Amino acid sequence: MAESGDYQGRKRALVVSISQYDKLAALDFCEKDGNKIYGVLSQLGYEIPDKHKLIGGRVEYDKLRDSIYHFFYDKTIDPKDTVLFYFSGHGIVGDDGEHYLSTSEIDSDLPRLRGFPFDDLTKARE
Repeated sequence: MAESGDYQGRKRALVVSISQYDKLAALDFCEKDGNKIYGVLSQLGYEIPDKHKLIGGRVEYDKLRDSIYHFFYDKTIDPKDTVLFYFSGHGIVGDDGEHYLSTSEIDSDLPRLRGFPFDDLTKARE
């Protein structure tokens, strides 16, 4: 690493693209989108370990939630780092007015059970 005054920070990304759902229409293009953005970000020098690469197929609630929290609450993040969250998939607005990122197992009638609330995403990234 260069002298501390020259440190530009690291580039880190979490890429999520969900194409298969239990109760919603499949989104085959999401897997293509996820792979494309992964390639572009990798070429740009972003660090995207396997645990932050949830591309295609099914992504269940626990895996999405854990990945988001581990990504944003990583104690090694420096204020000079660039962190990027990419999501391709369904989103749902619940009866409570909350917006949710849809996991593969989400039920649009009860999105709070298996959807990830935007408010929680906002809090995590702050």
